[in-house]
Amino acid sequence: MNSRLTIGLVVFITALTFYVATLAPTVEWGDFGGFQTRVSIGELELAPYGHPLWNLIARPFTWLPFGDSAFRVNLSSAFFASLTLLVLWFTLPALTQSRTASILAILALAISHTFWTYSVLPKAYTLTLFILALGLLLLLRWRESPRAWPIVAVGVLLGLGIMNHLVVATAVPGYTVFVLWHSRRRLGDMLRFAVGVAGGLAPYFYLLSTTPTKGSDTLTSVMSYVTKFAQLLATPPELLTGIAFTAANVAYQFLLLTPVALWGWWRMWRDDRSLAAALMMIFAGDVAFVLVPVAPPIMQNWHLFHPAHLALTYPLAYGLAAIAERLRYSRRSAAAQITTGLAAIVVPALLTYFILAPEAARAFHITDRLGLRDFPGRDTVSFLFIPAKAGDYSARRYAETALSALPNRAVLFADWTPYTAVWYLQAVEGWRPDVSLLELPVKESLAIATGHYRALGRPVFIADTSRYYDLASLDGHYRVEREGAVYELIPLP
Repeated sequence: MNSRLTIGLVVFITALTFYVATLAPTVEWGDFGGFQTRVSIGELELAPYGHPLWNLIARPFTWLPFGDSAFRVNLSSAFFASLTLLVLWFTLPALTQSRTASILAILALAISHTFWTYSVLPKAYTLTLFILALGLLLLLRWRESPRAWPIVAVGVLLGLGIMNHLVVATAVPGYTVFVLWHSRRRLGDMLRFAVGVAGGLAPYFYLLSTTPTKGSDTLTSVMSYVTKFAQLLATPPELLTGIAFTAANVAYQFLLLTPVALWGWWRMWRDDRSLAAALMMIFAGDVAFVLVPVAPPIMQNWHLFHPAHLALTYPLAYGLAAIAERLRYSRRSAAAQITTGLAAIVVPALLTYFILAPEAARAFHITDRLGLRDFPGRDTVSFLFIPAKAGDYSARRYAETALSALPNRAVLFADWTPYTAVWYLQAVEGWRPDVSLLELPVKESLAIATGHYRALGRPVFIADTSRYYDLASLDGHYRVEREGAVYELIPLP
């Protein structure tokens, strides 16, 4: 076995071990719990809010013989994160001519806040990054040895990637520019690329055609995005706010290495302009995707910067290679270089993510300003700012307590965040099938919806008393009385 493959296996196994050690151990709140449940029961949700490719690929993980089903779904994120880092190992040394710089850049991405967080939680993001990284590797190999199949393969990957997450569509122009830049038979290569993209999209279009409503929703979502993007360009204050937010986010991810990445991009622009341009377009496309949905942009969308962080990893490796070269001339040993690099990456990251950022967020009441709430057993500040999720059983404990306390044939109204934890226990593990779990009514008041079930002799409960619950409609009709983890709605005499 050659040394490159050996190191690659070490990268993969080390990363997977690290992510499993910090993996969320069971069901989580909100969208996470929803994804865990859908994957576990084989329910396929389409865009704009679903990730059908990941749903399908993560499903086999639920057949593993250890942990609960939610843990196994979480494991799929760790697996694809580790594969992404493995692909980077087979990409970066050829670009930088430095194994040390490549390893350090991979490490910087591996423990960056967003990448680490979504390597231990159940979402499609690490599969997205694996697809994008593999596509770049194939394009670089194609540049060295032009053949037809890599172009088609990259197109298929991007088409499938859009089926995984719509953000991949914003990366397509960057890949297209790279193909055009190095194409020897421009028309033929672009035709192969387009055929590949169409082939990758075919399963997605088929799925959308089977559910016309979802197809319409997806088209509406895309058109809304284009409209909002045009509005953003026409409103400089919001655009500048978004750019400042992007800069802050990148600095938070890569900390002291951010200037190194920017310097590396400048050096790459001199030495490998086509790749630098493609990565800039991938970065800019993702930033545009993130800034549009919310105006002004706020931290609730930080997770969608993940393709931008991947794009920045390549120039980061380039900049680190230049530094390593200068250190080599100063006669510093490779061990000293690696030790210095590890300290520069690991120490600031751990200090920031585990100590400085959470304490600063508490001091400035960040979660209150964003309108976020705590849940039983979960501190939202810690959840947002600390990437590791090992030991977080809060959602499971809440759901178990709530279901255990409910009387026979009870009705439980819940907003989405606690709803998914209870849904998981019911749909996947078979807890309390007699309980009717319902999302909060949207076409009638909570009081009217409660009346329907009370008339059938069924006790009615709500999961929380936060702003999502129409408590005003209950005044004069029901008394809200806490019963353990839930609240019973008792008719007034």
